[in-house]
Amino acid sequence: MTMRMIAPVLLALALGGCGTTAVLEPGSAKTIDPDESLIVLGVNPGYRVLVFPGEVVGGQFKQSGFATAVINGAATDGYVVAKARAGQVLGLTSVSAQGEGLFGRSYTACGGARAPVFHVPKGQILYLADIRYEPSGGRSLNIRYEDRFEAAAAFVRKQYPQFEGTMQRTRVEALPMAGICQPNIIYIPIYVGR
Repeated sequence: MTMRMIAPVLLALALGGCGTTAVLEPGSAKTIDPDESLIVLGVNPGYRVLVFPGEVVGGQFKQSGFATAVINGAATDGYVVAKARAGQVLGLTSVSAQGEGLFGRSYTACGGARAPVFHVPKGQILYLADIRYEPSGGRSLNIRYEDRFEAAAAFVRKQYPQFEGTMQRTRVEALPMAGICQPNIIYIPIYVGR
């Protein structure tokens, strides 16, 4: 099997997996370490979000070369709740529409398209946004951002009572993606509207 055939298989396996251990299911008794924060992101059903580590270089988000997704999960009861290590710069750079094909249809931000990027501090409960994805013409998604902070806070209090403290909004920047777009991948702009 040539590299040309292996690469799509590996990409599909990475994007189509069950998620990362960082994602906490509702009712989970897991906690976060002092050098981690809890990330809360609202996502509509049928979509899996992939959040990757990287760095901000020249005002652009540069995704780490061979890093796997730090957060890879679909929402349960409307939210993806996951832990992330402090000190990281993370970007929501890929979305997979579940139920479309074997592993779902993947959409990726690249080539200057903007993506939500944020820094992870220590020991906090961070709300990013509520995101609604809707198909648009087969090769793209319409993306709508909402601030449903109170609903997210109530969800965390009910489903994760072990996390004491006040949830807070985190600063999310819509940064252009560094790098070029690869052929045969569907690309979309993923950004947080103001």
